[in-house]
Amino acid sequence: MKKHPLTSFFLIAFLITWGIAGLFFLFPDQLVALTGKEADAYHPLFRLAASAPTLSAFLVILCVRGKQGLLAFWARYLDFAIQLRWYVLVFGGIAGFGLVLRYLEKSRGLQVPDLPFSLDFIGNSDMIGEC
Repeated sequence: MKKHPLTSFFLIAFLITWGIAGLFFLFPDQLVALTGKEADAYHPLFRLAASAPTLSAFLVILCVRGKQGLLAFWARYLDFAIQLRWYVLVFGGIAGFGLVLRYLEKSRGLQVPDLPFSLDFIGNSDMIGEC
């Protein structure tokens, strides 16, 4: 793992994710009976599979750099002042992109599902020109 950390990261993440998917493919009834939950996005094993890249990264860092490397990674990972601008950029960009797509769909007269909140400036027929 120390010689090829990137390969190790991808291999571990792949094995966790597809290992869990394989278990659900081979033994769906047994896993549902074991956990008492249907196979959906809220299933504990699905959450584990979705966390596979993060868990894989922590494991590789721990093996390659040791405990001090993991602590240094967490210090950078949790430095909120530096991370804040990226969170705003990513989440603001996703929300903005969604709003632009919603506006374009409504301006074309397509059916758009209602939002759980009001955005009167999007979809207001007075503001949307004829296409």
